[in-house]
Amino acid sequence: MNWATRKYYYPPIILVNIHLAGLIGLFSSWKTFFLWLTPMSIVLSCFLVFTSHKSFTPRFFILSIALFLLGFFAEVAGVMTGTIFGSYHYGETLGFSVVDVPLVMGLNWLILIYCTGSMLNHFKLNTIVKSISGATILVLLDLLIEQVAIRNDFWHWKNREIPLQNFIAWWIISFVFLFGFFLVLKNNTNRLSLLYLIIQFGFFGSLVIFHFLK
Repeated sequence: MNWATRKYYYPPIILVNIHLAGLIGLFSSWKTFFLWLTPMSIVLSCFLVFTSHKSFTPRFFILSIALFLLGFFAEVAGVMTGTIFGSYHYGETLGFSVVDVPLVMGLNWLILIYCTGSMLNHFKLNTIVKSISGATILVLLDLLIEQVAIRNDFWHWKNREIPLQNFIAWWIISFVFLFGFFLVLKNNTNRLSLLYLIIQFGFFGSLVIFHFLK
């Protein structure tokens, strides 16, 4: 196997392995240590996904910075006002925070929108349909994450109750971000986008199953 072939296979293999290792770690006595690694896992996952990006144009960089900042400040507004997603605050798991919001949340919004948009660009659908589909996919993912978020100190809801407005806000914000993505990168695809989304659903789905069987 030459270097070009190895370069093609390494990112997906590493992407799968770091999440598999994290999943096993969270089921072990080393759970605290693996939770501490969560921000690094998000950063590494983003790096691996973007190694398969095809064209690093000014449009791509502007969109990426915009999604990062808009996602981050949406969370800042959410935490400070309690009127967007509901009343919540972040724990320690997601690492270094600015204005009480972990920086990796901006990166998380970026990678989720990027992968969802890149995956849906494989289908010949109009922008509205793709945006609706993508927003629905991301709300379904958030529904899984919410089931384990408090137990893993990602974030905490007031009275430990997840408000319906959280999912409505997630859908609306995701729709707007995806609509912008399709306008700017309407033909962008990435071979790791679908894999990343499958991994996310598998990872958090496994945590949810383990939680209810425990």
